[in-house]
Amino acid sequence: FTFPYDESHRRFSHDWYKRGWLIYSPRLHRLFCFACWLFADKKNEYCSDTWMDPKCGFSNLKKGVEKIEEHENSKIHHNAETELLLTKHRLFQQRENKFRKNRHILRRLIDAALFLAQQGLAFRGHREYSCGSQNEGNYLQLLKLLAKYDALLAQHIKTSKRNETYLSHHIQNDFIHALATEVLSAINHEVQEAKFFSVIVDSTIDIGHVDQFSLSLWAIEHFITFHDLPGSSAEDFFHILESSLETLNINMVHCQGQPYDGDSTMSGNISGLQKHVKEVSLIALFVHCCAHNLNLVLMDAASCCTNTQLLFRTIESLYTFLTSSLPHLRILKEEQEKLDTAVQILKKLSDTRWACQKRAVDTVVQSLPALHKALGGIPNCKPKVVSDAQGLLSTIETFEFKFMPIFWRNVLNKIHTLSTFLQSSTIDLMTALNFLDTCLSDVEAFHSDESFSFFEEIAQQLAKECDTTVTFQEKCVKKNKFNDENLEDCPIKDARQKFKLETYFYLLMVASKFNALNPKTFDDKHAEININAIKDLALFYNSDINEEDLLEEVSKNILSTGTVLPMNEVLSFLLANDMKKVFPNVCILYQIYMTLPVSSANAEHSFSRLKLKNYLQSNMSEERLSDLALLSIERDLADELEYEKMYLYLAHQKTIN
Repeated sequence: FTFPYDESHRRFSHDWYKRGWLIYSPRLHRLFCFACWLFADKKNEYCSDTWMDPKCGFSNLKKGVEKIEEHENSKIHHNAETELLLTKHRLFQQRENKFRKNRHILRRLIDAALFLAQQGLAFRGHREYSCGSQNEGNYLQLLKLLAKYDALLAQHIKTSKRNETYLSHHIQNDFIHALATEVLSAINHEVQEAKFFSVIVDSTIDIGHVDQFSLSLWAIEHFITFHDLPGSSAEDFFHILESSLETLNINMVHCQGQPYDGDSTMSGNISGLQKHVKEVSLIALFVHCCAHNLNLVLMDAASCCTNTQLLFRTIESLYTFLTSSLPHLRILKEEQEKLDTAVQILKKLSDTRWACQKRAVDTVVQSLPALHKALGGIPNCKPKVVSDAQGLLSTIETFEFKFMPIFWRNVLNKIHTLSTFLQSSTIDLMTALNFLDTCLSDVEAFHSDESFSFFEEIAQQLAKECDTTVTFQEKCVKKNKFNDENLEDCPIKDARQKFKLETYFYLLMVASKFNALNPKTFDDKHAEININAIKDLALFYNSDINEEDLLEEVSKNILSTGTVLPMNEVLSFLLANDMKKVFPNVCILYQIYMTLPVSSANAEHSFSRLKLKNYLQSNMSEERLSDLALLSIERDLADELEYEKMYLYLAHQKTIN
């Protein structure tokens, strides 16, 4: 700023402005004292209006230095300066107290929102703010509960103006979105650090008849988002996948794997989503979801055996007949108590998760004696009820029915363990292969006379407890024998073969690419095979791997400890011992290997969070649904959020002052 000259051709000096109390008016071309203007004792006889009255002001610039110093050393000025400093300090303290109070209250509001989101609970009630409302919703009621133990929060809820309570549904949505944004930011940071990832995609229709697209990333497995699908084509899936990754600034070129079920829209190699992803990332290996294949195999095994179909139909009929009527259920409970057995509630069969049929079969086996008594004790009230009960009783009285649940319970025990491992977020390809191999061997062991006799003996003991026949019923039915089929062939063997071809061998083919990285092969016996396999890996991943450097690295002794580690522990060993700089290419290969998924179960698991969108909330916005699902699924990350970042985000969004 250029100070103008006065009538005597003098002007204000920049050096004078070093004094904090001095202010200058360009319009009046005069000087004033800020401290005296505000706090000077105007009743004091020595007080002059020169430095404090807007109508006056100091204008004698010729004596500027002299008069400024004179005023600066005056007692009136010192008193005014002191009062100014005290007032500033007092206002600062008031601001700090209000700041801390607001942060204290804001943290409670955010914590309440986070708790409800993590637990999958509804926020709002019916007419929350209407007079005499009986249901103010979980959010307001939770805050009122917290207010009983928090005086500041109680005062805020009681005395704040309605537009300053930060309790409206708009603010609730802001809190939810802010929390979800910070969680997504943490996930994005992990993915960016890892560089390599796999995409897990699926869709389902929710209660609002919206086809929900679910996206998860497998680096350290994380759910990302729900998104409504405009259509059901592979192009629709790809466009949403692409836009979701672009929003997070994640490059799809680094995508290493894509597990899908058998749906052609997803897994089709000509026009499916798999093909679209490979057009961007040639190295994005397709993995047919092992958990899904396992269910398909069990469904095929059940459908090709009449007695198995009869078993599961009867279990479903028992569940429907006994649980749809309280008197029937009471009779079963009484019979269980008479037999001194644990009271078991019959389980409903699952249409898709065949490994979960285990619980239903286990319950029937444990409750079979009581089921006999209960069905036989149904009172003669309605002819249809009695007829249904007698029909079920005649079915479960046969020895065949005693044998089949015993057999399937053993099969499902093996399958259930395998299914649980295949759906784990930490399982890798080689570990999955080991579990698959063990399961195949166990299932094959059932195809023997010894196993049959073992199951028959247990079934006979169960039949004796039920006081029914202990032998199979002879039927004069000729079995058709087809070409290349032996009479001793059984469905479980066919299922084993199908599982072997469609799951085990396929996974083996994918995993074999990385077998050269298995520490079990780090010996002279496998040296030549490993070198060729390493070259193939370097060629396939040439954009990230240097072949010459890789061959040089694998020629060194990576695991100097002499201990043969599992493949899923080698990368952790290298990083823990700060060996990434020594073996950069090897580390990249192990990292890619750990990124390849075994199943797409995480996408199906995310669908359970769609219950957030229930009948009463079927119009919930897509952003709110996705944010709530993210906070519920990624609850561990949500618990680690830094509140300062939350406050800054909300302040930036102008949610709070």
